[in-house]
Amino acid sequence: MSRATDEQVLCEISGAVALLTLNRPERMNAWTREMELRYFDLLDRLDDDPEVRAIVVTGAGRGFCRGSTSRTCARPRRGRAASGRPRGRCRTGSRCASR
Repeated sequence: MSRATDEQVLCEISGAVALLTLNRPERMNAWTREMELRYFDLLDRLDDDPEVRAIVVTGAGRGFCRGSTSRTCARPRRGRAASGRPRGRCRTGSRCASR
């Protein structure tokens, strides 16, 4: 991933707690495809880390996350996560809409 993509979601670990920060304050942390990929990659990595017991998600600036457009989740993720679990469904368990 590029440095700009990595900076859209920051990760800081302190003891057993991981802090994920959505980092697009100039856009009130509006969700992007790049942010989605980085966010779920970090969740997979943290899930595989036995030292991490809790994950806190926050947003930089004055808003947590203003949302996204339907294009952001237009294509389901494919392949396998770092943990080996198959991808293709949103974290909620529902399939993303495809066009």
